[in-house]
Amino acid sequence: MELAQEERIAFSQALKKVFGEAAASGDFAKKTLTGGRLSAIEFSVGQTISHDKNATPALGFIVRGGAEVVRRRAGSEVFLRKINAGDAFGAARLFSDNTDCVTCIRAYCEPTLVLFMPQTLAEDMMLTYPHAALGYIRFLSEKIRFLNHKMAAFTADGATAKLAAYIRRE
Repeated sequence: MELAQEERIAFSQALKKVFGEAAASGDFAKKTLTGGRLSAIEFSVGQTISHDKNATPALGFIVRGGAEVVRRRAGSEVFLRKINAGDAFGAARLFSDNTDCVTCIRAYCEPTLVLFMPQTLAEDMMLTYPHAALGYIRFLSEKIRFLNHKMAAFTADGATAKLAAYIRRE
């Protein structure tokens, strides 16, 4: 797969975040890019990249552009965050039988290029490169720790305690 230099750098950054330092360089990164199993899809502004109706077990790596993550409910949307080149999404779905997704991800700038790593490729790479599996476990552990802090803030007693917990985390 041919990527521009900036896109290769963004892909390397995203790999590092998800699979750890060792995976971002060397064989892991090269085999992931050259194996022909990643799919590259370009999205226009406002185009949906992923939502609960098309959620498939794959990691998405943004290598150009950016996306916004929103929560849809009762006919409205709540903005959650922006993700940019060098970020990844889809980890919660990857090794789950439940492909429900509570968020919608859509491109906010044009063009946004996303590389999708199917679950089968992630499995093969983790079996071949155990350090990548450990990196992925660390990545998920950090996500769980983040959510634990959010739940603690959400369930704090009283408005003052909730505000204090929020300020400490931000």
